[in-house]
Amino acid sequence: MSRLQWGYSVLSLARRLVSKQHGCLLPGSESSSSSSWTSTAAAAGAVGHHSTILLSRGVHFSKAVRTPETLPLDTGRQRLVVLGTGWAAARLLHDIDPRLYDITVVSPRNHMVFTPLLASTTVGTLEARSVAVHVTTIQKALKQPQNQYVQAEATAVFPDRQVIEARSVDGVKFYVNYDKLAICTGSQGSTFGIPGVEQHAHFLRDVRHAEDIRGKLIENIALAGVPGRTADEYNRLLHVVIVGGGPTGVEVAGELSNLVNRDLKHIYPDRAKAMRVTVVEAKELLGSFDGSLREYAARKLVAQGVTLRKGVVKQVE
Repeated sequence: MSRLQWGYSVLSLARRLVSKQHGCLLPGSESSSSSSWTSTAAAAGAVGHHSTILLSRGVHFSKAVRTPETLPLDTGRQRLVVLGTGWAAARLLHDIDPRLYDITVVSPRNHMVFTPLLASTTVGTLEARSVAVHVTTIQKALKQPQNQYVQAEATAVFPDRQVIEARSVDGVKFYVNYDKLAICTGSQGSTFGIPGVEQHAHFLRDVRHAEDIRGKLIENIALAGVPGRTADEYNRLLHVVIVGGGPTGVEVAGELSNLVNRDLKHIYPDRAKAMRVTVVEAKELLGSFDGSLREYAARKLVAQGVTLRKGVVKQVE
């Protein structure tokens, strides 16, 4: 018997043993009839979702994607499911002992973002890869077969059955069993009910947001140089308004002023002179900081050409 044949025989035997031990139904096992698929799904608590199949102790997928290569190995240890890849999730994944749990991470984002550096990414001081760390770098055990990262968004949690429901970015719904669940999904940015924010403004909470802002800056600066542009349009394209005078708003304003004063003036001197940066804040600049720090930040921004406005935004057009 060749090594390849021997290896295939051992793999087939292992799959049958795992199937019998844990009730898993893998393609090629003796009990992989359609009726068995449905009954196993129902036994797992997926009542009413007859197209959902239990494929391992950790994950059930739809029939269309039931390939054992995508499934985590079941070692018999408790499964820890982590929702999210933000600061809390990153700390947990970094500190957890992978010898105690099998780990599944479910998040639409496969990396953790060092958000204080996002402002530098908007103007190209830093590249996106410099402010993001992949989850497998944070927890190297995720590369092992008993652990898994799934790019999806959790849509429901069923504590009575210890199951979460999730949906992938392309719409595939699946369920993940857990013994321990860590919900580290963070929070959503608030528009405060201001009309037009989602349609016409940019948020800055993720790498893709920073890249969008960077692309828009490059586009507007280039469009401002088109011959025949009216003065009003020219000034509008070269005016950046930052709503919010907190740490992020101040950092972005500082990075933009550096871009104008250090780089843009050497490339497009006329456009650099016309470029304006305005920060709108309803209360105080850096309101949660000490008074001396607030005054220092305000002086520095004004000296660099940033306009500070106190007011409330009521609509964005």
